[in-house]
Amino acid sequence: MQHELRYSCQGVGACPAPPAYGQPGMGTLLIHKNQYQTFNKAVAHPKSKWQSLSAIPKHSWLSRIKSRCHSQSVASQHCTLLPWWHLRHTPLAPALRIGAHGYHITSLPAETEHHVVDLRSDTVTRPSPEMRQAMAQAEVGDDDYGEDPTVNELQSVIADLLGKEEAIFVPTATMANLIAVMCHCCRRGAQLLLGREAHIHVFEHGGVAQVAGVHSETLQDLPDGTFRLDELEHKIQQSYGSQYYPRPELICLENTHCSAGGRVLPLQYLQEMHQLAHQYGLKIHLDGARVLNAAVALGVLPSHITQHCDSVSLCLSKGVGAPAGALLAGRREFIVEAWRVRKLLGGGMRQAGVLAAAALVGLRHMEETLRRDHNNARSFAEGVYNLGSPLCSINPATVETNIVMMTTSGSWLAPAKLCELMEAVSEEEVATTGQAVSVRLFPWGEHSLRAVWHCDVSAQDTQLAGSKLRFVLDKCEREQVQVC
Repeated sequence: MQHELRYSCQGVGACPAPPAYGQPGMGTLLIHKNQYQTFNKAVAHPKSKWQSLSAIPKHSWLSRIKSRCHSQSVASQHCTLLPWWHLRHTPLAPALRIGAHGYHITSLPAETEHHVVDLRSDTVTRPSPEMRQAMAQAEVGDDDYGEDPTVNELQSVIADLLGKEEAIFVPTATMANLIAVMCHCCRRGAQLLLGREAHIHVFEHGGVAQVAGVHSETLQDLPDGTFRLDELEHKIQQSYGSQYYPRPELICLENTHCSAGGRVLPLQYLQEMHQLAHQYGLKIHLDGARVLNAAVALGVLPSHITQHCDSVSLCLSKGVGAPAGALLAGRREFIVEAWRVRKLLGGGMRQAGVLAAAALVGLRHMEETLRRDHNNARSFAEGVYNLGSPLCSINPATVETNIVMMTTSGSWLAPAKLCELMEAVSEEEVATTGQAVSVRLFPWGEHSLRAVWHCDVSAQDTQLAGSKLRFVLDKCEREQVQVC
């Protein structure tokens, strides 16, 4: 699921070398196969040279991903990456971004360094050094012919993770969602049922209408990202009861729900939705751009969520931290048709293994990364709540994953204005707090703004963002008193 609206920016200035995420030179390390247990060929694509090790059982639901390593040929030397648990990884940390370009710097010398915390979206991450190394060394082929072993490995990993028969790699989650709609809705004018604030409906340029010729029937979203099942059933019965209404063929859900602030759909709700859809012969597609966040928040396997859906999309450039790509998973015959639609939409890629390699690296660290993101988001939300500011408020109970929605009060401090003040740095800030910090937020609505945590934001960054918000709100409250 690609993200929505963005503010334009002239760049982020000079960037020093980012911190290392793993040991240097890991690509030259050698291991012997007989040092470990036999390879589990059942979970490796037959054409792939990426290999799977049946290692000591792990408690993590990503243990099968973490147990994977791959053999690569570099400069005529064959080398194998060690499994992740044999390396001592340095803690994940954000790349420091310094410079004045593109930011609202006020009353500061041009050469003054300031720390940037970018919370606009989890799409702003940069590939880690480990990802860049994997991309440079990735074994590739023509994916349009099904011959890219790294893409094949990624598709196998994701299909297994989501509990589906097969998966297909596509450039974006927007395309994955559109392909799903076109495969499930067999006729033009078919009806798609989804929430009024669904990402597919609001932020994907109406592709289901423009390209697929599918009619969207929206339902009122509830604060937790769900919609009423009785209202859904009424709309279905209404359509079937009249020869003038479009015929419903598909229900689209979103988990986690972006516009609801990253809320997680309850498993019981998904089960009841599945039963209702089956009763009327409808299919369910899950916009699962952040479904891994949902699995971590619920403490379940991702397949426990996706078992209630006929197809699911997964974005790789959000929580996974990869530079690009998404996958669509479902039954084998569904993916066969999805390949044809991907070709129609221009989504067939060639040596796409360079992108798939980065995603495989991100997946190995996924569970610990998302847990940290969720903890940092909750910590920030509790800090905002404890400020007790009349200008900006939040309900910490609604923060379930990595997204925090804040509400501004009245017309004196609009969300866009607060975002501007959070991004600006000044001599007054340095004198008061001893730090120069630029925090980038996203103005979401008329009275709301959004902050999203990701792998480039540390606990220290979270504290800096909270301190900056406290400074800005205190200053605004003083100015408001003076005006009154």
